[in-house]
Amino acid sequence: MAATAIATYMLYKWAKNIPFNYIKQTDYDICQWLNGSFCSRIASIITAVLVYGVYLQITPSVKNALKDPLSQGLDGALIGGGIMILSIIANIVFGFIELKGINYDKLTYYPFIVIIGMLMTGFTEELMFRALPINALRSYLPENILVWLTALFFGYIHSSESIYYGISAFIFGLITGYGFLKYGLYWASALHFSSNTIETLFYSIFKYKVKNSVMAGMRETPDDDGTTTSLIQMVVLFGLKYIGYL
Repeated sequence: MAATAIATYMLYKWAKNIPFNYIKQTDYDICQWLNGSFCSRIASIITAVLVYGVYLQITPSVKNALKDPLSQGLDGALIGGGIMILSIIANIVFGFIELKGINYDKLTYYPFIVIIGMLMTGFTEELMFRALPINALRSYLPENILVWLTALFFGYIHSSESIYYGISAFIFGLITGYGFLKYGLYWASALHFSSNTIETLFYSIFKYKVKNSVMAGMRETPDDDGTTTSLIQMVVLFGLKYIGYL
């Protein structure tokens, strides 16, 4: 079962961009949304669902996360949005970032594109980074170990954008991992979606300068985006664990 899960993930990584290779080559406008990644996001969610469906057919005894209760999504979205809003406030109040202005051209249709894109990304990444490995391996390893292992892998994947962002992604993976265990795929996906949406809208709409790359979780991008504060994430994680929510 573990080998099947690994093979399934590798298949996803290889196949996720195939459906839209032609579209990207023709340079349609739709592919330029969200820094040219919109078509990849569409391809990723289609491939993730198809590959996960194949995995369930191969190992039908594994719990199907796609049937988790949708009702948990609102709670996840509120917590994810709260984490990012608190992070942004902390960045501004403590001087980790300095606001410089507003990109008014991003106030038209762009927020709707971000919402659609992050809906796809949140669901895809939670399906592949949480639902697939945790459900596949929970018969072999303790669930706490699985949460930490998947969070480490999630952090490693994002560390390509900076070590600070990788650390933030690791802590984020712990939150969504423990949430997935207790509340299911849609709670984790909604948390991921709302956090990513607010983060992306903030660094797209506002002009700012990162003053403290460690605390702002700066990403090495053309604009050196930095909005996620690992300290806030840790406070939320330990707080939710302390009150028994996670």
